[in-house]
Amino acid sequence: MSLSLCHEEKHAIQLAKEINANLILLDDENARVVAKAFRLNYTGTLGIILNALEKGLIKHNEFPELMDALIKNGFRMSIELYNEVIKLANGIKAKHQPR
Repeated sequence: MSLSLCHEEKHAIQLAKEINANLILLDDENARVVAKAFRLNYTGTLGIILNALEKGLIKHNEFPELMDALIKNGFRMSIELYNEVIKLANGIKAKHQPR
């Protein structure tokens, strides 16, 4: 199996290994496969946004606008992934609502 990575992804993974990074930001699936092989923890753009939502750095009512802005600016994701992220965001909202 041969995975094609761009120069930036190769460099990011190499640097993460060298400095023993706790986390590396990767959206490319091939880069994630390589990171996993090196036992590097990774997250993607959507993971960062969901984490910010969880921590209250992004308000829930801002979330759909942020997702739309990502897509309008060329961020690609399947409709299944989009729906999963919305579902996770709604779960975060429900968890933070007063009971």
